[in-house]
Amino acid sequence: MTTTPTHWSADALAGIAAQTDARLPVFTAADVVPILPDHDLWDMWQIAYADGRTAFFGERSWWFFLATPRFDDPEMRHDEARIRLTSYGADGWRDHGVTFPDGFTPGSREWSGSAVLGEDDTTLTMYFTASGRRGGPRTFEQRLFETQGRFLADEGRCEGWSEPVESVVADGHHYIVANQAEPENGGIKGFRDPGYFRDPADGAEYLLFVGSAGWVNQDVDGVVGVARRTTHGRRLGHPAAADRGAGRQQRVGAAAHHPARRPLLLLLVDAGKALRPQPGRTDRALCDGRGPFRRTLAAGQRHRAGRGQSGRGTDPGLLLVGHL
Repeated sequence: MTTTPTHWSADALAGIAAQTDARLPVFTAADVVPILPDHDLWDMWQIAYADGRTAFFGERSWWFFLATPRFDDPEMRHDEARIRLTSYGADGWRDHGVTFPDGFTPGSREWSGSAVLGEDDTTLTMYFTASGRRGGPRTFEQRLFETQGRFLADEGRCEGWSEPVESVVADGHHYIVANQAEPENGGIKGFRDPGYFRDPADGAEYLLFVGSAGWVNQDVDGVVGVARRTTHGRRLGHPAAADRGAGRQQRVGAAAHHPARRPLLLLLVDAGKALRPQPGRTDRALCDGRGPFRRTLAAGQRHRAGRGQSGRGTDPGLLLVGHL
């Protein structure tokens, strides 16, 4: 794992328009099929094994979404978000209900994470973001938690979740403690979206997450955070990537192994004002070995997160793909 963050910048992103050979597919109204009537669903992640393989049972893949009833103002969904289980097969999407019992998680709402299935095809570990405090007023505090339960594919549900424990805590140095009561200057700080990754090179286990840099005092301070599992719990490392004016926050960090290269980092970046003329573009950065990212900027339209996602108000963003 590198100890110096890889940087991406607004100047680098300015070259996106010239990269016409790697455009992302455009989705249309015909691609949007309601999974659950009268609900919005967004920020999806699959049930996967520790090595990154997507789990299939009954010829179906299994996905968690953030979900809420459909509000007149789509932005209100962030204040009521719950994690919901779905599956996808030849007949399309099926809804399997909320994942956790009412009042189970330590926040006032549930934000994104990742899900790792054991080789027994039953033991499921959920990493997720607790936003706010259960029973308290709405705030934008963000903490990373994990819990372990049982995934019953035949019944299309989960059960037996253990008491959630905090995975890792922001140190206030590399990563700001995200505890705002209200947004500031149109945005919020980050310590959220834990994505599990096991490095095939040495078996080391990491959580990647969205963070805000603790060593700067500016609005545009997004970083990709890293926490490695050790015999004494998880240890925060230096951020894997940090922006230079490219975007004020990130969404849903994840990682996957590329057979021809080292592991790749995938990140959806909220472009904000930096790329207002070109929303929904893609920044890709690849690397051979363990050196810094090599960028290949790819132009595109809004990202197609998955056929059938029924969320509204899709955020313009960038997808950063790079070496860990």
